[in-house]
Amino acid sequence: MMGYGHGGNYSFIATLSGAQAMSAGEDPGLFFDSLFRLSQLMNALSKRMETEIGLTWHQVMAIKVVGETAPKTVGDLAAKMNLHPASMGSLLDRLETRGVIERSRDRLDRRIVHIELTDKGRGINMMIPELTMRHLAEVTTVFPAGLT
Repeated sequence: MMGYGHGGNYSFIATLSGAQAMSAGEDPGLFFDSLFRLSQLMNALSKRMETEIGLTWHQVMAIKVVGETAPKTVGDLAAKMNLHPASMGSLLDRLETRGVIERSRDRLDRRIVHIELTDKGRGINMMIPELTMRHLAEVTTVFPAGLT
């Protein structure tokens, strides 16, 4: 069963951390410490990104995913971002208010909502690789050399 958000199955992390820590000769707890620091850093980067371009990291990632294979449905986007479909509403509302996406109902099944990028959204999507590269070096500093 696919997990959404914090309710997912994290056994793969324990397996990965043990294997990487053992191969690197490190304490398995080191991976979890690094993961915690990464989480804190990602929150800080998201706030900085919101200040810089008016979008959070989750909003930027939603734009990236929609731009990859648009038109996309809300369910497709939620699955790709590993979020519950019900949690997508407020994220998409903010993007639609900013003129980044457009939503439309399926003609045959009104329960299905399609999402497409606007011209503004496509422009932001083209900036994502540069945004990512700008912050990549900072993100990778939280992992010790043996875990990167």
